[in-house]
Amino acid sequence: MEGDFPHFLPICYFKEQSPFSYAIGVGLILGVCISYIPQFIAIIRRRSSVGIAWQTVLLANISTCSNTINAIFEQWETVACCRLYYTPLQCAASTLSIAQIATGFINSTIFYILVLAFFPSEREEEEFKMSGQEQRYMSSSSFRSKWRLPGTNRIRARYAGLVYLILNILLIPATIGVLLWFYGPGSKEVTDFAFAMGIVSSLAVVLQWTPQIVKTFRAKAVGSLSILMLILQAPGSFLVVIFQGVLEGKSVSTWLAFLLTGIQQMVLLIECLIFYFRNKKREQARSINGDEREKLLYETPY
Repeated sequence: MEGDFPHFLPICYFKEQSPFSYAIGVGLILGVCISYIPQFIAIIRRRSSVGIAWQTVLLANISTCSNTINAIFEQWETVACCRLYYTPLQCAASTLSIAQIATGFINSTIFYILVLAFFPSEREEEEFKMSGQEQRYMSSSSFRSKWRLPGTNRIRARYAGLVYLILNILLIPATIGVLLWFYGPGSKEVTDFAFAMGIVSSLAVVLQWTPQIVKTFRAKAVGSLSILMLILQAPGSFLVVIFQGVLEGKSVSTWLAFLLTGIQQMVLLIECLIFYFRNKKREQARSINGDEREKLLYETPY
C-alpha cells in the first residue's frame, strides 16, 4: 500500500463494536437485497416497467454510486488497514458500513438495467395513463404483446442509460485513480472530492422520487412498481440512518441521503396504497355489478 500511494500511511486501530451493532449491519445488507427482489420479479413477470419513472431509477443509481464513492474515500484508511494489518473478520466488521452502501448501489444498478430492458412502448404508457384502473389494465390480454413496440421514449431512456453507464465505467474510476495517484488517500483534494460526492448523492436524492411520485399521482395507479419493495425499504432507510449516524458515527454526508430517501419513500408508499386499494375496490364493485346484470339477463321472469 505504501508503494502504491507514497503520500499515505494508515494508522490502524481496530475498534470493537457490540454484537448488536454487527447484527444490525449484516441485517441491513441482507434487507437491502431482499427488498429489491419483489421489484425485480414484478418487472420480469410482467415483462414491462410501465408505471415506473426511469428518471427516478437513474437518480437513485447516481445517488447510491456517489454515496459509495463518498464512503470508500472517507474510510480509505480502514480499507488500507484491511490490506495491511486486519484479519479477515476484523476487515469485514470494519467495512460493514461500506458494504451496506455498496449493496444498495449494486441492486439499484440491476433495477435500472431491468427498467431499460423492459421499457414500455408509448402506446402502453398512454393506455396506462388513461386507464385509471390498475387491475383492469394489468390483466389486459394485450398487455404482454405490446411491450416490444418501438417508441421515442424507450430510445431516449436507453440513450440516457448508455451515457450514464459510460460515465460510470470510464469517467468516475479514472477520476478516482488520478486523485489517488497524484494526491494520495487522505489528502485535501481527495477529501474534498469525497465530500462533493456526498453532496451530489444528497442532491440526487432530493430530486430522486419526485418523478415517480408525480407519475403515480397522475396515473392514479401503481403499474409495475412494487409496493412490497417500498414497504421493506422505507423503514430500512431510517434504520440505515441510525446505523450509519448513531452506531457507526459516520459524517452527515454519508447518511443524509438515506434520511431524505426514507421520507420520500414513505410519501410514495402512502400514495401507492391509496390508489391500490381504491382501484381494487372499484374492480370488485365493477365485477359485482357485471354479475348482477348477467343474472338479470338470463333470469326467467315469473
